[in-house]
Amino acid sequence: MKIKHPHIVPDEIKWFIIEQDKAKVRRKIIKDKVFKKFRRRVTYGTMKRICDKYKKTKSIADLPRSGRPEILCEREKRNLVRDFLTAPGLSIRQVVKESQGTAKPLSRRTVRRTLRSRGLVPKVSEQGKEITEKNKTKRVKFAKNHQVWDITDWSRIVFSDEATLYPMRTRTSVRWVMRGTAGPPPQEDNFEKNSVNVWAYINYEGTGRIFKFDGTMNKTKYKKMLQRNLFIALEDPDDSDDELTYMQDGASYHRAKLVKDWLRDNDVDFIEWPAQSPDLNPIENVWALVRNELWKRRKEIKTNRDTWRLSVEIFNNMSLQYIRKLYNSMPKRVDSVIKLKGNRTNY
Repeated sequence: MKIKHPHIVPDEIKWFIIEQDKAKVRRKIIKDKVFKKFRRRVTYGTMKRICDKYKKTKSIADLPRSGRPEILCEREKRNLVRDFLTAPGLSIRQVVKESQGTAKPLSRRTVRRTLRSRGLVPKVSEQGKEITEKNKTKRVKFAKNHQVWDITDWSRIVFSDEATLYPMRTRTSVRWVMRGTAGPPPQEDNFEKNSVNVWAYINYEGTGRIFKFDGTMNKTKYKKMLQRNLFIALEDPDDSDDELTYMQDGASYHRAKLVKDWLRDNDVDFIEWPAQSPDLNPIENVWALVRNELWKRRKEIKTNRDTWRLSVEIFNNMSLQYIRKLYNSMPKRVDSVIKLKGNRTNY
């Protein structure tokens, strides 16, 4: 496939500009014609350089340029582009940092120029589906109902969720993709193949337990998981007489009659959670941290067993200070939902 260089004017546009210039057409009109015919914008300076070069050399070929030799060879450029297209969330800053101390230290300008020359462009990664107006209303209602809750109230909640874990820099907001690509780059097959599906919970006294499950979660699997693990999760960590409340999000199998009936039959106090509200669930921040740490240790991952082993290690070693910080953010999360009228918050 021929790579298009966005900063290079194609020959057919150059010849068109020269022909128009020979016909004594004004530069402003030439500029408009170029955009209308080729959907490409050219500056007056670019048109002047093309015409002056042709008058002087009778050619549109680029003249040889002086300067220091390129840092990267062709193979290294291809490898750099491949890394950005296959590794989810790879950033220029990380590439530059990892190159320091090597035989070829890179600058951010060198990396950016190499990517652009191969047809890659930066795009801001999507933050998820747009929240529907119906769910915005439910989010605001939920937030207003819990606006009076303080840290003591939130500390009685056991937050839970399922997740697919694999190495990923989830905090990276800019991703480099091929020009014309609608979404972020595809994840590397090795990462996706070595992912693991987990369910876990946290409470105010730290991380709870993390469990692995195979395949896609459904209401039957979820009920069996609750039967095996939920009462362990609801054991009061500080041995007080207060009852803990179980939190689960609005996934369809969470809301299934089979699951809700089992929770009620077993006298489990659970909180109704609004749909499309991962920003209200602090365990989502836990998953982000686990994926980031897996990314840092991605070279250790050869199979999904490695992913599972490292995930358990990262999850269990999470500090109590970090978990408490997430719980203490709940009043601010609720206030943000109300302030933003149900739209997505920055949490």
